[in-house]
Amino acid sequence: MRIGFLGVCCFCLVGCSDLDDLGYEEPEKYNIAELTFIAREDNGESFLSYVDPDLEGPLNPITNTVQLKNNSDYTIRLNFAYDFILDEEERIEGNETILSQSKDYQVFLILENENGSFVSNLEAIDTDDNQNTLGLEWEISTAITGFVDMRVVLVYDPIKPNLNLNSAEGFIVFDATVNFIIQG
Repeated sequence: MRIGFLGVCCFCLVGCSDLDDLGYEEPEKYNIAELTFIAREDNGESFLSYVDPDLEGPLNPITNTVQLKNNSDYTIRLNFAYDFILDEEERIEGNETILSQSKDYQVFLILENENGSFVSNLEAIDTDDNQNTLGLEWEISTAITGFVDMRVVLVYDPIKPNLNLNSAEGFIVFDATVNFIIQG
């Protein structure tokens, strides 16, 4: 009996290797994340981007960094896109999909520094159609000077509401760490 049950389980796992076979829509894949930091003080904008040309994670990403002022407040706006050949004509913007299916997505920004005192506040300020956190817009307050590592994670089909990435579950469709500098 146990062998028969195991055989059925193995057959189901092999036969249902695609998300479509399990009743899920295949989520969009994104290889570009762009973060715009808007200073509350003067509306000045700083741009940070992360591009993963081969969709293999952090092997050969193309990144840049920004410098923010200490003891300042910023709004962060995120944009996701897909462009496998890195040709502007082939670029597919992702925010339209994320916004039109907002209850199916959530963005997490996670500070990865051991000493979290570089940032005094990091909070999502936008919501989906059901008034749960979406995460395409954030407020951040910088504190002391230093280098900050921040993980950007886009999750498809998260459990909402949730406390954090671990309780959201779902499928991670973008995951990268970006860096910025806080200066005096």
